[in-house]
Amino acid sequence: MSDDPQAGNTPAVEPKWAVPAPQLNGMGKPMRVRAPYPPSAVQPQPPTSSSDDATPGLTPVEVAAEAGAGAGAGAGVEAEAEVEVEVPVENEASAGRSALAAKARSWAETVAVFAVGLVLALLLRAFLLQAFSIPSDSMVPTLLSGDRVVVWKPSDSIADLHQGDVVVFQRPDVSQCPFGSDDPQDLIKRVIGLPGQTITSPSGQVMADGKPLDESYLPPGTVTDMSEPITVPEGHLLMLGDNRGASKDGRCFGPISEDAIVGRATARVWPPGRIGGL
Repeated sequence: MSDDPQAGNTPAVEPKWAVPAPQLNGMGKPMRVRAPYPPSAVQPQPPTSSSDDATPGLTPVEVAAEAGAGAGAGAGVEAEAEVEVEVPVENEASAGRSALAAKARSWAETVAVFAVGLVLALLLRAFLLQAFSIPSDSMVPTLLSGDRVVVWKPSDSIADLHQGDVVVFQRPDVSQCPFGSDDPQDLIKRVIGLPGQTITSPSGQVMADGKPLDESYLPPGTVTDMSEPITVPEGHLLMLGDNRGASKDGRCFGPISEDAIVGRATARVWPPGRIGGL
């Protein structure tokens, strides 16, 4: 005991260091935070209104701890997002195979379309339409050498043809009207005589059974020379070229049979300046 009688009345001296209560983090463990020194140097700050995420009533230490936890969580989310967008090597190989398969399908479709078009063109040429080139001047002025015409092949019977139609037919092989080796196998002429008709030309104008034949497609003054009348038998047609002075036609080889008919020429398709119907 002290001999000083006033020892029991001495007031206690307050310590210069203040030990705050431990702060806990999100996992419930104490956070290592140094207390401010001196305690009076830290002035309370009014809450700021610039941030929408600020929580009223928290001390600066709690705010700092909460911000650190949020930053850690954000970093975790960002890392997780980066992992999600990574493309495995297997997926890249699969994408490459898919691209090759798509290109192969595209080529296959192109080849299929081309093949179908070729087949249709062959069928069209065999049964419906065919283009022919004019090899000579025997049909001038209607057709010139080098013109191209389209022939409608279903019109290969006499019942479908009329006087004045332009027809392609197979060249007859007759001794009295020889053709050269360079002459075409298919000829194009105009229908003049039908089965049962007798065709004559007494004064240079074609007559069918004694009646003048309307040949407005010929230039005025055209003269048709025929040495003798020609009677057309059944199943046959008499064909003459429009260029009567330079055409090797029915006056030479006689009427043609129905079997020799290829089809009726319907239009001139070349050259562009002479495109039109016949």
